Amino acid sequence: MYDATCLVLEKNIIDGSTYSQCGDADNAYKSLTSFEFILILHLMREIMGITNVLCQALQQQSHDIVNVMRLVCFTKGLIQNLRENGWDKLLKNVTSFCEKHDIEVPNFWASYVQGKDALVTKKIILQWSILSKLKYSLLPLISNYKS
Repeated sequence: MYDATCLVLEKNIIDGSTYSQCGDADNAYKSLTSFEFILILHLMREIMGITNVLCQALQQQSHDIVNVMRLVCFTKGLIQNLRENGWDKLLKNVTSFCEKHDIEVPNFWASYVQGKDALVTKKIILQWSILSKLKYSLLPLISNYKS
């Protein structure tokens, strides 16, 4: 489906009926073929896969509160495991996908400058920056429920 979507966008970039349509298709294509988009797409697929079991079970109204709490704890454990142990596998899958589709993969160990403050310039390792933002954005989801 990814390839088909890219193909349609590429065709719209070239054959769009208006400049606006061509520009919109070009912007969508650039976003769709960025490493950040692919990383978030794979992360969402993992999270949706984990929470799908809980959602399906909750839609059945035959559960009592004890079983629901067990399902929530189980789901929380799976998300916590993804957070603590799943990042290398996720990153490997994303990198493989990007290489297959000729999407540039950033050098995660390279330093880059954040901001242009005259007094303070921070050098940040890219891997820590990207992954920690995503990884720790799961923290509120996990922390809201106390086991």
